[in-house]
Amino acid sequence: MEISPYMLSLLLVYSLIFGMSAGVFNDANRIARIAFAMRKTSGGQKKNCARKIYETAGIFLISIQDILLFAYIGVGVVILNYYLNRGIFRIYSIAAAAIGFVIYYFTIGRVVMFFAERIIRALRFAIVWILNVVTAPVRLIFRLLLHAAKKLFEKLCFAIAKRKNMRYNKIKREELMARARCGFAADGATIRKGVK
Repeated sequence: MEISPYMLSLLLVYSLIFGMSAGVFNDANRIARIAFAMRKTSGGQKKNCARKIYETAGIFLISIQDILLFAYIGVGVVILNYYLNRGIFRIYSIAAAAIGFVIYYFTIGRVVMFFAERIIRALRFAIVWILNVVTAPVRLIFRLLLHAAKKLFEKLCFAIAKRKNMRYNKIKREELMARARCGFAADGATIRKGVK
């Protein structure tokens, strides 16, 4: 069962194109990682519980993306060999797919990632700016309520302190009045009886 040179060259071209499409798939994964901030960053940040959960979910999603990428490449190579080469496996179809991937990655892929990073940064900036504008009235109302609550707390503390002072002064006044009634030479037990 001979395969024509035309079909073999077609397999080569389709393998190159397929490798480039795998590069597009890989760039979509990379863009998703940038958009959802799943890239590893260097630095000694303290990790709280929420950050650990987010990183674990990120690692899980990155693993799923990589598995899907390799499944896409594997199924694509099998279909190319089955459809164009009557099921006969040719090593150069894998080599051509890898070369197509590398060509895409180092040419168009770099341009795509260059613009994707800037577009994502611009979108993040726009979203943060819009959220700041939209939430500004809520934050202002919250600050005003917080300020009013602080003032109310201070007034309550002042009123409680004033009441304690008044009670203390009343007790002292009653003690002095009892002492005055009993004479200033009276002992403490007599004064306490007079206060009661």
